[in-house]
Amino acid sequence: MNPINTDPIQPNPVINPIPGLPVNSIPDPIIPSKSPHKPFKIHLHSSYASKVVLPLLLVLVITLATFGVSSYIKNQQLVGSHASAQGVTLSLIPEQKTGAVNETFTLSAVMDTDNDTVSAAELHISYDPASIQIVSFFPGTTLPVILTPETHAGGNISVVLGVQPASPFNGGGILGTWTVKILNTNQTSIQFTSATAVAAIGKTTNDVVAKIGMTVNPKPKQTPTPTPGKSPSPSPTPGGTNLPTIGSFDNATCSLFQGWTCDENHYDQALRVDFYYDGPPGSGKFLGSTTANIQREQAVANKCGGGANHGFSSTTPAIIKDGYPHSIYAYAINVQVGNNPLLHGSPKTITCSTSPLPSISPTPTPTDTVSIVK
Repeated sequence: MNPINTDPIQPNPVINPIPGLPVNSIPDPIIPSKSPHKPFKIHLHSSYASKVVLPLLLVLVITLATFGVSSYIKNQQLVGSHASAQGVTLSLIPEQKTGAVNETFTLSAVMDTDNDTVSAAELHISYDPASIQIVSFFPGTTLPVILTPETHAGGNISVVLGVQPASPFNGGGILGTWTVKILNTNQTSIQFTSATAVAAIGKTTNDVVAKIGMTVNPKPKQTPTPTPGKSPSPSPTPGGTNLPTIGSFDNATCSLFQGWTCDENHYDQALRVDFYYDGPPGSGKFLGSTTANIQREQAVANKCGGGANHGFSSTTPAIIKDGYPHSIYAYAINVQVGNNPLLHGSPKTITCSTSPLPSISPTPTPTDTVSIVK
């Protein structure tokens, strides 16, 4: 019979399921409640909760709060921006214009209603009457009804435009167009004034939120520059002054018309000479024309910038060889549009029969034939 073991009973050793973690910090196991009406509970050791769970929860709460506040701020900014931009914008087109003195251009008043619906507009525009001139006005199709006629005087333009009650306007379009003339080389601007107003349906105040004007930049006058090395012709007068055309109608016979002419602005060009008989243009009849490009004496060259090729010698037209006296007028045609002077020595009177007597002196051979108008 075996003896009874009287040694104390040793408890089973505790096995650590999580290496590296102290045994006394192992969380309690999940123990289901005996009552079917109570939920399960998770019991965490206080040290584990304070070191791991609570910091994670705190970071999550801060992240969600930051995201929510940022989204709210951005949303309010977008709403505020949209609200501040809503309304009518008026613009003068083009915003910039560069042109020469006395040049005209078209100026348009353009309206963008954004999301509003417009029934009328009262335009007031200021300008410098010493720098620009308002020539004419044409209403646009955006607000086609003229409630108060357009006026422009003393540097102010005003007009009131509207629509039929059943056809209010929404969108973008031209309110009106002006023809404008540039008067000098001063930079100037054209602007909507504070009196400008637009009426929109559903609003009780002025619906204009932006007014954009325009600037005129005239081109400066350009002084012609003579071609280097081409002189002896004198330099053009500053400002482009049109100097007189000079010349002489020296001789008119039953055989030839002779003389010379040149343009003091263009000594290098041969001028056209027009002939009339029995009166100047308007009362007389056109006889023909020729070109002054024949070599003449030094005296002519001295008056024509050193060039002597400014003479003319043309055959007398047969239409005036009828046995009756006729007065002949010779006109030099200027290179520039403007003065076409009657040549010195005009008019000359000749009487030619159908068979003129031969000339005693040798007759110069004509280099050009007068074209005759029948």
